[in-house]
Amino acid sequence: MKLPRLLEKNPLIDSIIEVRFDTNIVSSAVFGVIYNRIREDYPGEVINLPISQLPEGIRMNDPNLKYKPLYRIVGEKTVIQIGSDVINLSSKMPYIGWAEFSRIAIKVLKKAFESSAIGRISRLGHRYINFIDHDVTTELAMSFNLDKVNPADLRSLNIRTTISNGDFINSLTFANDGQYQGRTGSLIDIDTSREYSDDYFKGNIEDELSKAHMSEKELFFSLLKEPLLESLKPVYDE
Repeated sequence: MKLPRLLEKNPLIDSIIEVRFDTNIVSSAVFGVIYNRIREDYPGEVINLPISQLPEGIRMNDPNLKYKPLYRIVGEKTVIQIGSDVINLSSKMPYIGWAEFSRIAIKVLKKAFESSAIGRISRLGHRYINFIDHDVTTELAMSFNLDKVNPADLRSLNIRTTISNGDFINSLTFANDGQYQGRTGSLIDIDTSREYSDDYFKGNIEDELSKAHMSEKELFFSLLKEPLLESLKPVYDE
């Protein structure tokens, strides 16, 4: 399948690169050590996120909170969030495009990895969330059937599944009644991830990010039937 270079009517509403890591320094010092490395790239105000007010013992022992960032800094084109064992970057919207987004992410991650705060990288996550402002259930190359029920009559459909792709896992979530900026429509959320047991990611940042991106991209476009794809105005390389 030939993949578009871009969509002129891009449904993307969020794009996130997340890196989880082990550290050998006290958790309270992690942010300061990393921030000293990336300060020139993110000179804006440091925002304390609400979760930072919770006691460390509660955060670290709750699996739903452990990898939540504590601080947020808005840059020119991206936003970075940092926690005791996680860094994530997201593109400002409208999406700046993969070439620029990945370039910024690689630069910032390499600087952060030079700090004493970051040991082994345990997980890479690459997540895209798309919103289309109508129900696309019957326009996707996947189906969910109930005997004697027309798929077009499914008013509230939520599907979640995981799909292996080599070293990566794609977690796909689809909802036909998603909400975005006061509108109801379809959400297609793909979180592509890989876990590591050694320092492989640090030496292969560009390659691993590229593979994660391609895994997500291939899955997303495989979901779209031709009329839906054409409605998003794909642009292909010649």
